[in-house]
Amino acid sequence: MSDSSQTALADLLGRTKSAHHEHQANDLGGKYSKDWPQWYAHFLIENGIADFLSGKPNQGRLASFMEQSFAAFEAAGSIGDWANFVAGEILAHADLISTPPTPSMEPATEKAAKSPEEAPGDEAAA
Repeated sequence: MSDSSQTALADLLGRTKSAHHEHQANDLGGKYSKDWPQWYAHFLIENGIADFLSGKPNQGRLASFMEQSFAAFEAAGSIGDWANFVAGEILAHADLISTPPTPSMEPATEKAAKSPEEAPGDEAAA
């Protein structure tokens, strides 16, 4: 993706950070939010991170990625702009955040819906 995509994503991350600070101050009485990665992931999904990914964002994967990216930023000495750093990481590893297309679940659902008496191979037990 282009530099303009990274800039736009960094802007979204900056807005996410600001909104989370407000959430901590207003909703949590200024207390630290241990679930910040999940909060960030939810906010990012609700506010358009899908525009920067090739597939549908997966909230759990995104939350884990946010936590790992923050740790990488700290390990790098926290030099520079956090939002720009994380935006670059997201764009470079978007496949780790998106949910891959899943095969149809129809056969598994059909099989699970059968009663034990109808399960194949159990005729002798009946």
